[in-house]
Amino acid sequence: MTNSLLNYFNLNAILNIYKIVLNPKLCLPTITINNFGELPIAHLKNNLGIKALVLDKDNCFAKPYENKIWPEYRDLWWGKLLKEFPPETSLLIVSNSAGTDGDHGYKQCDLLMKETGSVPVLKHSVKKPGCQQDILNYFINEKKICQNPSEIAIVGDRLFTDIFMANMMKSKSVWIKDGVIKSRSPIIKFEKLLYTWLKP
Repeated sequence: MTNSLLNYFNLNAILNIYKIVLNPKLCLPTITINNFGELPIAHLKNNLGIKALVLDKDNCFAKPYENKIWPEYRDLWWGKLLKEFPPETSLLIVSNSAGTDGDHGYKQCDLLMKETGSVPVLKHSVKKPGCQQDILNYFINEKKICQNPSEIAIVGDRLFTDIFMANMMKSKSVWIKDGVIKSRSPIIKFEKLLYTWLKP
């Protein structure tokens, strides 16, 4: 299987579909925003008690399959995010492209760290939503910045991976509804329809 196919194929998400069918509300986010530029950093930290953030990459803070911060989000990234959530303890990029087995030699991973101010990128064989324990171990056992999962927030654009994973972890979540570019994916369109149906 080629690297591009490895990046696209997500067996773990497929295997978790039955959980979503049984309980669709596992896809409901704590907070919904239009794009990464609206990330409520102060609210997450001061009102929700968030001590650590997990950031998706593709169509979250970067264009899909690119490893640079989208220009419109650079001021937020460098001016606020890295100050409120220090990358050495409180930030972790968890992507289903960079840092996975499809990232040969972890070249994307290394480039992404360079471009983001040394924000760590999780190296994982099991894609989201199956890398929950890796994230918990990182923040609770390794960095010791959190004591329980509720102090972690997952930020991403996919209800069936990012938000589902956050709810399975008992963490908070921020769903990026539109992202950097508008997706034409039928799955993402279905996710948005599901959200419209489920939201309170």
